[in-house]
Amino acid sequence: MRARFAPMPQWPAPWRDRDFRLWTSRRLQLLAFCSLAFHCVVAASFSCALFSLGGCTPAPALAMARPAAQPTHVKPNTNQHPTKSTRQKEPSQSTLLARACELGSPRGCNDLGVLYEKGEEVERDAARAVVLYSKACDASLPIACTNLGSMMQTGQGTDKDLAQAAVLYTRACDQKDMLACNHLGDMYATGKGLERDDGRAVELFNKACDGQQANGCMNLAAMLQEGRGIDRDTQRAAKLYRFACDHSLGTACAGLANLYLAGDGVPNDGVRALALFNRGCELGSATSCYLLGVRLMKGGRTTNDKMRARQLWRKACDKEHAEACAQLATSLKNPKQPRRPNAPNPASP
Repeated sequence: MRARFAPMPQWPAPWRDRDFRLWTSRRLQLLAFCSLAFHCVVAASFSCALFSLGGCTPAPALAMARPAAQPTHVKPNTNQHPTKSTRQKEPSQSTLLARACELGSPRGCNDLGVLYEKGEEVERDAARAVVLYSKACDASLPIACTNLGSMMQTGQGTDKDLAQAAVLYTRACDQKDMLACNHLGDMYATGKGLERDDGRAVELFNKACDGQQANGCMNLAAMLQEGRGIDRDTQRAAKLYRFACDHSLGTACAGLANLYLAGDGVPNDGVRALALFNRGCELGSATSCYLLGVRLMKGGRTTNDKMRARQLWRKACDKEHAEACAQLATSLKNPKQPRRPNAPNPASP
């Protein structure tokens, strides 16, 4: 047998049932009340959006319909990074070094002395630097003895005392401070503060160079180039000059450039020599600036080369290079000297 759907219920006609009419009337009243409430809520929200600056509070009728929200306490986020306003200011390097020196750190005293000597973060005070270097040197810090010896050798912050400087250099060199060995070798090579001894100077320069001290290698190269205290060897000198130049010693670049110009120990290469002079000048070597200016003036075919040469001499002169100052003065003379009235014209046949 085929299945059938259940029949729809037969509702009595509304005009025949009094209960149905009463039910419909109540439903219509409820619908009208809901519609009125909805329009009130919409009107209140619209007014809020137009005129309220601090937010709206619920209408009294709606507030009665629901309990007031209880305030919640938000816990602070302790993982948040501190802002610039809350971050504590870190102490300066000089403050930390002063604290370290007070606590007995020789390194702290030495590094603070460097700041006072150079005037970095603190007002320059050479005498204060000498005191700090002396304190660190007494605590057997070799580099501090070297710094103190340098101050005594130049007379900064204390009386000039070459003999005491040599003592300090010897003490630091014996403790394997290679810069001290180089300074002591320079005193032997120049005979300033010590009796000149080229052999001893070469020995000290060689020790410093073996310790990868670039100044020691450059000075040893100069001794090899001149054959002082050791047999002349320009090939080895070129290698040592190159090492020192690669370690940003401009004077070593100039020494290597001179070997390229002369073709001594290296191939003759004027272009390479000019490049080395230029690099040395950029590294702050007054000698390199002066020699580069000489090459440009001799081989310069344009006015720009001569102007560049004068600029280089002025730069070297500002670094107290005597020959550069003299050469600059000569180049600034007017090449066209005034002739006497009756003097013959040198251009006429």
